[in-house]
Amino acid sequence: MRLVLSAAFAILVALAFAGWGVSLLFERHVERRVVTELEIDLRQLISGLDVAPDGAISLGRTPSDPRYSQPLSGVYWQVNRDAIPVERSRSLWDEHLALPDDQLGPGERHRHVVPGPGGVQLLIVERRIRLERPSPSELRFSVAMPITEIADAVEGFRVELAVALLLLGGMLLLGLALALSVSLLPLESLRRTLADLREGRIARLDGDFPGEVRPLVDDLNDLLEDREQAVERARSRAADLAHGLKTPLAAVAMIAEDLEAEGRHALASELANYTRGMHGHVERQLLQVRAQHRQVKMPVAPVVTRLLGGMRRLPRGEQLSWECRLTPDFSLPLDEDVVGEILGNLLDNARKWARSRVLVAGRREGAALILEVEDDGVGILEEARQQALGRGHRLDETQPGTGLGLAIVSDLVDSAGGTFELRRGEMGGLLAHLRFAAPDAAMRPAH
Repeated sequence: MRLVLSAAFAILVALAFAGWGVSLLFERHVERRVVTELEIDLRQLISGLDVAPDGAISLGRTPSDPRYSQPLSGVYWQVNRDAIPVERSRSLWDEHLALPDDQLGPGERHRHVVPGPGGVQLLIVERRIRLERPSPSELRFSVAMPITEIADAVEGFRVELAVALLLLGGMLLLGLALALSVSLLPLESLRRTLADLREGRIARLDGDFPGEVRPLVDDLNDLLEDREQAVERARSRAADLAHGLKTPLAAVAMIAEDLEAEGRHALASELANYTRGMHGHVERQLLQVRAQHRQVKMPVAPVVTRLLGGMRRLPRGEQLSWECRLTPDFSLPLDEDVVGEILGNLLDNARKWARSRVLVAGRREGAALILEVEDDGVGILEEARQQALGRGHRLDETQPGTGLGLAIVSDLVDSAGGTFELRRGEMGGLLAHLRFAAPDAAMRPAH
């Protein structure tokens, strides 16, 4: 758009100057043409001059233009002898041309713009002829035409020129827009490919890009490779850290058991709680790293079946109806442990709040995979749903828990490049809505 706007401004300025220049040239051309016509009439008038032996003059031939015979037509001729009009065209009627008092050399031509009959501005062309016999005298021949004829012709030309220049400008802008659209197609293709990359549908920028764009594509691929290597190193360090902490944590857990055996129950319970918290935190960090390295396809139904078996053994689990509407081929682009952690937290939250029924469903919408967990409980008010995703926020203290479950789900889904929303379900309770890019869409070639 910036290119089009700047080009449009440049085109309009160029056409404006071109129009002004062409109009000026046309005006001069018309003026020269009118002067030429007046000179033809002037020569025709002079060629008809007849001088009698006594010095009397007469015109045997006058200009043939019929307007010279039409009274006050605006086209006139006049002959002065020693500054006194002696002959004039019928069109002057009882008027005469007031010529400026200037000196004309023999055969010299002058042009003037002077007011004529009715106040009309006239363009006058005049010449002087000197008679030596029978006595020296000076004849001044002049022909005139309204200057408005030039102005009208120029004005009409300017209107037509403006229309033509506007059409030309429109065609130039259209051609420019077409040329830009064709020239920028590689960038549009690159933009779509980057969108596919961002959504996880491709891992590299592959395609038939022109030479102007290819260096940028190569640099982006190098950047992606460096980023992937950096994430892989971070993942390895996180795994090493987790494994390095497992042994100390196991030792602390054994110390807690020894303290419990010695009867120091309070201290043993405190150490056990710290140990479980640290272990859970380490596991969650590992899951987030795994979520960033998504697998191509991870069937969800087996994970849900395993989790539902565990949910039924928890308090109120046997009292609820657990329903799974997942086809065997429904998959998510996530690690199995990540899927288990996400669904485990959502199912456990539904177990606490459902009255009688919990539903797990999945479907595909275009290039997106939708996973939903819904219960028939009391739900969450709309203004409290965002608060429920915060760490440690518990909307009801009567239920056990730490308030971290939904926050953990939100972090894992965000790390995997998906979206997580809490809505009101059709059963009246809470609906957890998750959206991910379809893994099979990642396999299609880039444009």
